[in-house]
Amino acid sequence: MLSLYDLSLNGVIAPAFAPCDPPRFSWKLRSDREGVFQKNYSITLFQGEEILWASGKVTSDRSIEIACPVALPSRADLRLLISVEDNYGEKAEASLNFAAALRPSDWTAKWIRASHRLESWAPYLRTKFALSGKSVASARLYIAGLGCSEITLNGKKVSEDLIDPPMTNYEREVLYRVYDVKPLLEEKNALTVLLGEGWYAQSQVWGPGTNKYGDPCLLAELEIVYENGERQLVVTNDEDWYSHLSPITLNNLYAGESYDCRLEVPGALTYDGSDAGWEKVELDPIPKGEPVFCRMPPVRILKELPTLSVRAVNGIDDGVWIFDMGETSAGF
Repeated sequence: MLSLYDLSLNGVIAPAFAPCDPPRFSWKLRSDREGVFQKNYSITLFQGEEILWASGKVTSDRSIEIACPVALPSRADLRLLISVEDNYGEKAEASLNFAAALRPSDWTAKWIRASHRLESWAPYLRTKFALSGKSVASARLYIAGLGCSEITLNGKKVSEDLIDPPMTNYEREVLYRVYDVKPLLEEKNALTVLLGEGWYAQSQVWGPGTNKYGDPCLLAELEIVYENGERQLVVTNDEDWYSHLSPITLNNLYAGESYDCRLEVPGALTYDGSDAGWEKVELDPIPKGEPVFCRMPPVRILKELPTLSVRAVNGIDDGVWIFDMGETSAGF
């Protein structure tokens, strides 16, 4: 039996989202027969019932990086259908549902930062909003938090991505991600982003300000589409967003992190959390390049190393300890 698997766009297997650029498609064949090869293929790209592009039947054994000449419409829900026939005349097809991201000109959000900033101290940025009461069809969060961000909606992490987005020449482009946040929505919502220095705001190593583009900042656009077609936008601006210093008093990719439990902010991640002590954010004035959809896989926890031994550095219990994992690791 012939079947298709590992359908991919731009080298990414089964992505939920894709950039608006003309995509490239790839797939793999599986068969229980020997000596099987692809004789022809056809590719059809749908937006709803409309065909955006169809290759027609192409006599070729190629199944890698097939270019589509059509740019994807931003925010569109799309379906890819691939059909192939092998040298035995057996046919197979497979489909993939995905959505297109934003073009740089589509953004209405503005870059914001905490109005009260302390060097290397990670701030919370938060906004609260309510749904209209109608049924939600989709909710997508387009976001870039520089230098890196931890995103929560109603106290739940939007993803397990770490130290994201990846480093770029920020004056030319900034990478953003897209997340499906519909399962996290409630009647009343709090979108909170914890911002770290990452690569963008590097302040602790190689001297003060030597590798610092600017202060931690945020660009975010949450688009909620209701079943009746109505749309609701929640975007970063200096009117609806507020900031508060977090318990992370120092954070740096090389210098580590200090977390002061006495400074925890109760309710920082929830709609019912107090607004006391939260200050309005300000627009970030540092020039940055265009927001570009991130094609790179994110940094995530892939492995945990067990601690082999623990000992006090100075031989006494003075709070300074060495945890020996038995191997050198580029982790934390």
